[in-house]
Amino acid sequence: MKSKEHAQCSPLATPRAKTHKSFPPMQLTPISGETRADRLERRFRKEYAALVNRVMTGEQLQARMLIGHDSQLNRAELAERASREVAQQQAEQAGMPHRMNSEQGLRSLRAALGGC
Repeated sequence: MKSKEHAQCSPLATPRAKTHKSFPPMQLTPISGETRADRLERRFRKEYAALVNRVMTGEQLQARMLIGHDSQLNRAELAERASREVAQQQAEQAGMPHRMNSEQGLRSLRAALGGC
């Protein structure tokens, strides 16, 4: 008769591996870590946070249609948008800030007029 110690060392006497109940079974098929919906939600949260920051700093936001097509605009609206875009580009090229308070505006005007 073999002793208990000898029986435990025998490869035939090893106990079966226990499975842990809190771990799910391993999946053999690859799973994408991020879905399209996850990417869109992450982008929305980022853009919304930027929008909230702009409002919190006092910037006046202009309401605009987010979904639409140029064919839905009339000629006057298209012309207004085009002139706004040209004016914005000219201001950026001139190095003007995006927004000014009244004091900054007066200083800029006086400087443009030669220090009056």
